[in-house]
Amino acid sequence: MKTILFLTAFLLCSFAPSQRWELLKNISNRKASLFINRIYEDAERINKSTGVPLALIIAQSALESGWGKSRRCVEDCNYFAVKRNHKYMIYDSKEDSFKDYGKVMCQSCYRKLDPKTLEQWYNALTMCKYAESKDYIWKLKSIIKKYGLDKLN
Repeated sequence: MKTILFLTAFLLCSFAPSQRWELLKNISNRKASLFINRIYEDAERINKSTGVPLALIIAQSALESGWGKSRRCVEDCNYFAVKRNHKYMIYDSKEDSFKDYGKVMCQSCYRKLDPKTLEQWYNALTMCKYAESKDYIWKLKSIIKKYGLDKLN
């Protein structure tokens, strides 16, 4: 019995609530929380390797993939609607899609602008013509605000 209590106490003290858990517990929309949970590790990996804000990665993936439900996402594992030569890319896995997105965000246009804050990234997305929609930045901002993604480090 003492061993079980010790292990329980150890586990509770050793693992502080993660940023991911804090985010997910405040999202009441089940579809959104399931999607964010599914992509979080990939988004976090890209954030660490590229410096693109985690909030932006999650919001772009949600928007571009229809929260993981678009045909492009389901059939082609393309979570960011990435195109090459005017054709949507087809990936073997979600991880491949995120890695390629990371490469896109490290291209010369973005590097030259060297964005650091979310606002600077919004400007960079506009200047580098990431999306065709005039409402693209507004939609990203809406997702980020609605789901509290701006609180992510």
